[in-house]
Amino acid sequence: MRLAGGIVCVLVLIAACSGSRAPDSPVAGVKRSESELKRYITWQHDWKALAFRHRAERETETQKLRSEISPGSNGMAQESVLVALSNRQDQEMTRFMERAPTGPTATALRATLAGIGVITGDSRGMTYTPHHDEAVLDRARAQYGDKWVRWVLEHEATINSTIGANQ
Repeated sequence: MRLAGGIVCVLVLIAACSGSRAPDSPVAGVKRSESELKRYITWQHDWKALAFRHRAERETETQKLRSEISPGSNGMAQESVLVALSNRQDQEMTRFMERAPTGPTATALRATLAGIGVITGDSRGMTYTPHHDEAVLDRARAQYGDKWVRWVLEHEATINSTIGANQ
């Protein structure tokens, strides 16, 4: 009797630890919340805008300093200006990142939104490009369920217009 009970316990533990779940069983703490979605995509938009602004500041300052370098100078004064700019931007980005949405819903949104679009830096600055990456969406489905991914996709137009705004 004791052996049978032990085997049942082991089988239950194996099933619990295997990572397999029903396709739409809820993940603890992940909520389909309009307000959490809005907060997350607004934060993503603001991150993109801050990164774009930082890049523009660095490019502007670099061009300005290049024009001020006199023949024979060692460029130390210009370098200290760029170091100060970099330090200020690092502090600003650190404070911004401390306000990043966290928790299970934010993690699920990050995993799912990666299958809807991507933010890249290029010659125009920071750009959001909507696209579907089915492999990423399939991983989100496996992790959070099809209902979750469908719920996020129902908000795709809002996601794309919020994150992609002002580009």
